[in-house]
Amino acid sequence: RLPVQVLPATPARLLLRAGGPDPDLKFLRRWAADNGASLRAAIDLGGGMQAGETVALDARTLADIDVLILDDRSWNGLGSAQRGTVLAAVGDGMGLLLRASAPLAEGGSLGLQVRAAQLPPTFKLPGIETALGRPQLRIDNPSGHTVLRDDRGAPLVAWRTHGRGRIAAWLPTDSFRLALGGHADVHARLWADAINAVMRPRAPAPKELPLHVYAGDRTLFC
Repeated sequence: RLPVQVLPATPARLLLRAGGPDPDLKFLRRWAADNGASLRAAIDLGGGMQAGETVALDARTLADIDVLILDDRSWNGLGSAQRGTVLAAVGDGMGLLLRASAPLAEGGSLGLQVRAAQLPPTFKLPGIETALGRPQLRIDNPSGHTVLRDDRGAPLVAWRTHGRGRIAAWLPTDSFRLALGGHADVHARLWADAINAVMRPRAPAPKELPLHVYAGDRTLFC
């Protein structure tokens, strides 16, 4: 007799803001849909136009978000007060994933630096011939962790703790090429690793008392 309890999965709550459209966003939204995640997105189109939802980055909204995904234009375009609100939400447990194609503002507050560097414009993952692009940037994260390195060992996706939450920097510019090149599983795993690394901690599932108790069985009462 093996007791098994099947609980419904709690979908990840993701919020994305981007300073412009790019192919990676399309495949990221597809990844979220395939994995049952709730992804709300706002993408600037220029000229004051925006695709998706208009979502304020205030404390109340961010308290209901598991991972906030911003590109460098969105992060750098925030005022100091708004960046402080975002970092306070991270301190309370929210995850922050920054997609960087340019140096990030207030690296000292983030606890990791994304700086200009002279590096090859492309890299390859082990066993995959598809070349992926990367900006001329490096991640300095001495007290953090690395999710992905290039073929020279330089970090491409890295994170660190910030209070009860986590902050990550992401450098690959065209991970969608993995999906187009027949490596959709690698694309999915790469995004899953990055999202899961910074995901807001979830409370453990509640334990239920057994319906029947038999002599000789070990039983949990509290």
